[in-house]
Amino acid sequence: MPVMSVAGMTCEACAVCVRQALEAAGARAVQVDVDRKEATFTFPTGVEPLALREAVRVAGYLPGRIEPRTGA
Repeated sequence: MPVMSVAGMTCEACAVCVRQALEAAGARAVQVDVDRKEATFTFPTGVEPLALREAVRVAGYLPGRIEPRTGA
């Protein structure tokens, strides 16, 4: 599952905001971890990764690159 670092999250309300932004941009199965400062999700063909990053940025957070999840 792809993972994106998300800087600026400090609480569960932040996690909800990031999750909603990603879902609105087309991401699915979104899980946000405030402690790890990251979001994991899937996205269907046709959803542009840059649109997902932009949605997080517009929500007020600093998105990192979307990368494959490695390790456990």
